[in-house]
Amino acid sequence: MPSGDVGTVRSLERDSQPCVIARAGDNVAVYLLGIDGSHVMSGGVLWSQLEFHIHHAKEAARIVRILSLLDSKTGKVTKKAPRCLLAKQSAVVEVALQEAVCVEEFFDL
Repeated sequence: MPSGDVGTVRSLERDSQPCVIARAGDNVAVYLLGIDGSHVMSGGVLWSQLEFHIHHAKEAARIVRILSLLDSKTGKVTKKAPRCLLAKQSAVVEVALQEAVCVEEFFDL
């Protein structure tokens, strides 16, 4: 993002050594398939597809937008519509599922 291109991560390398996971602060080379190198630019965002788990259901999902940042101690909103999340921050996000999943709303329980 923001180009909207869709690709696949072919491999990751940390310090010229292959790795399977990268964490905040790691200096990692990401090799992509299906992305034109001219579309990759400073400020671009790369994210992986998520899995939404509820009860016994597991469904592919993606984050649509970040609605607000939360204070990790009180749970109260500290900022609306932040541009990004940093390590160990809590937030309310809008998630879109690939297929429909039947759930009850929290306040109805």
